[in-house]
Amino acid sequence: MNRTLLAALTGLLLLGGCATSPPPAATPGQAWLQGCQSQAHSGACPAAAVVNVNLNKAGGSAANPECVTAGRGSKVTINITPAPGKTGGAITLPEDTANGWLVASNVDATAKHKIEIDVPQDAALGEHKYYVLSDSGVCLDPRFVVE
Repeated sequence: MNRTLLAALTGLLLLGGCATSPPPAATPGQAWLQGCQSQAHSGACPAAAVVNVNLNKAGGSAANPECVTAGRGSKVTINITPAPGKTGGAITLPEDTANGWLVASNVDATAKHKIEIDVPQDAALGEHKYYVLSDSGVCLDPRFVVE
């Protein structure tokens, strides 16, 4: 597992105990956040059960759609292209540590091409920013809107 990916997971687990505290400012160990490729959206976010993440897209990686609307209790699948190798990985991390439901990965060896996110029944309504990180160094910041 990539050191950045491992450090991000470790840091998030440590921050989980402080979920009611505001997220800390990025530290030098979180420099990867500063270089995240913005997936800012315009207009309404479509209701979609699938987000396609292209890690090798010409001109930069991208999430399509960059923002999805999901209901409480729904599931959203993030398809990863190209699928990480046998030992490669990708994870999602929430910008706000209170949104632990946005922590997911492609750890299933039979499904390295996807990450599944379950939106809990008690998820806060509104927009939620999260990061998609891959062991190849890609960092994207798409959005979820829960309604």
